[in-house]
Amino acid sequence: GLTQFIKDGEAFLFLLQSDNKSMQNECPLLFKIKPEQGHHAMVYHNGCGPIFGCKDIAIWDTLNLKNQTFQSSYDYGEYHQKFILCGGNDASFQMKDYEVFQII
Repeated sequence: GLTQFIKDGEAFLFLLQSDNKSMQNECPLLFKIKPEQGHHAMVYHNGCGPIFGCKDIAIWDTLNLKNQTFQSSYDYGEYHQKFILCGGNDASFQMKDYEVFQII
């Protein structure tokens, strides 16, 4: 399908709250794009919703992510893994709604 990479060396993801009880006191959290990954800040693809980084967050109708590994484009610091955005060690989550913001 058609793919377009969006460059942004100042991009970031954030976590406002978590269902993971051990993380609830840590929120909100901010995860900045890694300097060498600024060319993969966001990806538009005609076969799915927005993709942030190298599939740090990828919104699909259906997708089995089990046993797949992806390079992280964002710096998760002491949390070491992007799955923190999904509530823990699992690469999947259910979505009710999402919003994408552009800071002007």
